[in-house]
Amino acid sequence: MTFADYLKSLIKIKGLLTIAEFMQEALFNPLHGYYQKKIPIGKDGDFITAPEISQVFGELIGLYFLNLASGSKNPIALVEMGAGKGSLLRDFLLMIKKLAEKNIIEAQNFLEKISIHIVEISPALQKIQKENLAEIGIQIKWHNNFQGFLESIKQDEEIYFVANELFDCFPINQFIKTQEGWREKVISLKDEELEFFIEGFNSLKNKIVEQLIKESLVCEQGSISSDNKLGFVGNGVEENAVFEHSFSAANFMQELAQALQNQGGVALIIDYGYSKNEFKNSLQALKNHQFHDCLKNIGDADITALVNFSLLEEIAKKLALNSSLVSQKEFLEGLGIEERRKILLAEKKDEQKSDINSRINRLIEPSQMGELFKCLIIWK
Repeated sequence: MTFADYLKSLIKIKGLLTIAEFMQEALFNPLHGYYQKKIPIGKDGDFITAPEISQVFGELIGLYFLNLASGSKNPIALVEMGAGKGSLLRDFLLMIKKLAEKNIIEAQNFLEKISIHIVEISPALQKIQKENLAEIGIQIKWHNNFQGFLESIKQDEEIYFVANELFDCFPINQFIKTQEGWREKVISLKDEELEFFIEGFNSLKNKIVEQLIKESLVCEQGSISSDNKLGFVGNGVEENAVFEHSFSAANFMQELAQALQNQGGVALIIDYGYSKNEFKNSLQALKNHQFHDCLKNIGDADITALVNFSLLEEIAKKLALNSSLVSQKEFLEGLGIEERRKILLAEKKDEQKSDINSRINRLIEPSQMGELFKCLIIWK
């Protein structure tokens, strides 16, 4: 039985699959899921992430955490969740080690008081992470889930959490505004082929969606308004508007925020997403660095959606945590990416300079990753 046949059999049993159920199967099915069997990142994969574009990304995050740690006397549990090939953590730690070797006392103290962890669900990626991080010469502990990480750390350890392009993988539900109200977009069968459908009207789901939208608008604006940029007409939204919500992302953010409240520390979440909902479809698949049909080559293509940062930030605020949301451009420029660029360019040949500039520009240019990608910082 192929993976597509398996999904079709699920639909025949259940009648339909929500988009969240479909994404969960496509990405994380133990036998056929995308993240269980593929090395998705890099030139030979389906997409490339910031740590693979330039070493500067991981280096600056390392310096950022080093600066934060200098004001803390507690031991630190440094954890990356969804670490890709391990490039971010490798560049992070290599930078700290270089500073320690130059007798920078803050770097030496940092290495003495941290335990290092990776939470990674993918066996294939765990394997390559261990290979790529072996050269660092620092002990790293791997965990299959966040709860396993929490159970492994000491009571007095602060958590320094970093995740780059993690939350876009959390499954979403989609709802479409119709004349009757909000109806869920689902996946069913037509002539034995997978197709998107709009489910019949369900009054309970409609009430849930209306409440979620109301809460979302309060998060974004402080009160409900009729801002036309958001597509609002009176007390509702325009017909055919799309509302996306990730219950699993909200649940994990609650777990992460509670851990920070209990242990202290900071979380840095970097991803592509929005702070104001434009009620548009953001579900997409990527294969071989090209956009792809979500219902084709299931398990062999990545499926993601934009991250609702206002939702994540509000969850943190409800647990009395501090937060700051900035663009990736603002974050990296604030950490001195231009100064780091100058150092890397010094005494390089023209071809090397062009490559360095191209990579750094890709991280910060508004037309590339600079504005679409956001950095959410949460701390106690």
